[in-house]
Amino acid sequence: ENGCRPVALWATPSTWTWAFDNQEVIPYFQGGGQWHKAFQYKDDYFDSGQKLLDYAGENGYESTQFDLVVSYAIPVLYSQHIIASYRIDDDPDPLQDFNSEKEYELLRRDFVILKADTIFGPVTFDENQRNVGRGAAATQWLPGNTTSSLYENKLTSPLLQAEAKLFIPVPGAIDCDSGEFVSTTAIQNDDCMLCNKCDSCPIDTFTLRPNQQLQCNACPAGSTTTEKEGQESCTIIKENLLPGPILVFAYIGVAIVWLLSAVFIYWIIKNKTDPVVRIGQPEFLILICVGAIISSSSVIFLSLQAGYEKDTKWASVGCMTAPFLYGIGWVIEYSSMSAKTYRLFKMMNNPRLQRIKITAFDMYKIVLGALVLDVTVLTAWAIVCPLEYVRSESNRNIYDGLVTIETHGECKMTKDLSIFAFAGPLIGLHGLLMIATNYLLYMVRNVEGRYQEQKYVAMASAYAFEVLVIGIPVLAAVQDSVETRFIVLSSIVFLSDMGILCFVFIPKMMFLKEGLPEGVRVNESITVDTMQKAKNREVAKKAMSYSIYSRSSNPTNNDQSSMKSMIESGIMSNEPIPEVSSEEENPGDSERVFGSSTGTVKTGNGFNNKLPAEDSSNSSITDPTKFSLEDDVTKIEDAV
Repeated sequence: ENGCRPVALWATPSTWTWAFDNQEVIPYFQGGGQWHKAFQYKDDYFDSGQKLLDYAGENGYESTQFDLVVSYAIPVLYSQHIIASYRIDDDPDPLQDFNSEKEYELLRRDFVILKADTIFGPVTFDENQRNVGRGAAATQWLPGNTTSSLYENKLTSPLLQAEAKLFIPVPGAIDCDSGEFVSTTAIQNDDCMLCNKCDSCPIDTFTLRPNQQLQCNACPAGSTTTEKEGQESCTIIKENLLPGPILVFAYIGVAIVWLLSAVFIYWIIKNKTDPVVRIGQPEFLILICVGAIISSSSVIFLSLQAGYEKDTKWASVGCMTAPFLYGIGWVIEYSSMSAKTYRLFKMMNNPRLQRIKITAFDMYKIVLGALVLDVTVLTAWAIVCPLEYVRSESNRNIYDGLVTIETHGECKMTKDLSIFAFAGPLIGLHGLLMIATNYLLYMVRNVEGRYQEQKYVAMASAYAFEVLVIGIPVLAAVQDSVETRFIVLSSIVFLSDMGILCFVFIPKMMFLKEGLPEGVRVNESITVDTMQKAKNREVAKKAMSYSIYSRSSNPTNNDQSSMKSMIESGIMSNEPIPEVSSEEENPGDSERVFGSSTGTVKTGNGFNNKLPAEDSSNSSITDPTKFSLEDDVTKIEDAV
């Protein structure tokens, strides 16, 4: 039942010379004899048998331990017997008694009552003339106390003289510990018959309790011993790593930001000569795209993770790299908008109309200054108390040899400091930069929207603020869920970058596609006021042209009423319309020029289809004096 493992073994040769020559075989063998060197019996001459042996060795005697001690003890015993026999005889004659058969028999019988102490031990005989003065010397081969011998033949009986406790059952018969099993290989092949026959359970097997099993239990499906041997249980480790679909979701978001940034950079370079891009300052528009690419890259490093009991080096690198990338990218985005807006503000805030030159390099100092502040805080964070990836055990459940461990990994401060010790200054810096950017954009609000982003950046800022207001409480509520926390963080980064890119570039692309209103020059489109005046002028031109055509064909008083209504409503100005030289050009417009006695009238493509073919025989077109109109209308006619 136990795989042929004896509980104990008595072997007569265990005290012979054979035992000393076969140390690998005899561990835990038991045996017996008449004497053992550990005996502490003494007589009038020696304190112990070992003292006798030491003396004999010093004086050149050679004999086995047992023979020498017995040879010495016999005459000593006789001498004590003779002394005891004649102690009350006043005139003893031992020599005569030894020669007398009767007297010799009396002396021999006196051994029955003899009690003598020898280095062999107490000697006394029973009725069968057997020495019953002490028990037999029982021995067992047990682990030695010195390095010179692994096992020693130690005295285990009699109890008062024993130097070691009898080891029963022997190690080979003891139940194996949990995590071990009885190895049939060891039973069959080991030289030591009574030594331990247990072996550690192989990887992914276990034994729950002390046992005599000849094999270990296999781990249940899905569990493991984490590549360890000798386990008393199997483990299911739920690492709660970010699953593939969530990582794909985050990486798709990053790819969208990168692709959109690349498309916008291509669009900027392709249309760099267009006023929408040129006045919008392409170098800073490109920087906004670069900032978005850097910022969104933080999601990749945020996704780095390490499993249970795995190397966390790269995951820790990702923990500290993510805030660097997000902070630097975000600062580049907003500081670029601040720099280009400040440049526009300096040029527009020039009441004396002096010629000033503000290079892009001058404005790069704003971007560089903001970056230096941001990187300084981030570097201090990385040096003083960097983030590191830590995998913690959140729950452990043990049932019938199966241990279920719930773990989760997260980025934690290496010291007992709040994360806001460093994140707080960063948030403050970013908030100030956002406020400064929006303030500068407000200061250039009189510049046409096609050249500045005041309305759209304000919308993007409000959008980013809304994302944070919603995202931060949600992030605090889902701290125990690795998947949800990562989704929220990556979504905040994605939505922030997408908001800035879309609110800045999509309106510009629409403005570029639409072009300037018909007849409006680039220099007239810079500010809101000049743009509106130019639009009014073009409306007045169209209205006047239609009025002239109408009077030439069928003039009525309704024409005068229409003119007055347009002037009163502000569509037309009652100021004289400036002359437009036939040699001037409006870049990008396809025009047709109509002659008059005072100058030229330009019309765009959309207006050509609405005018009749020019007829030189119709003098009413060039002779406005035929019509009787009110003074303000007359001024407009004269100008035309």
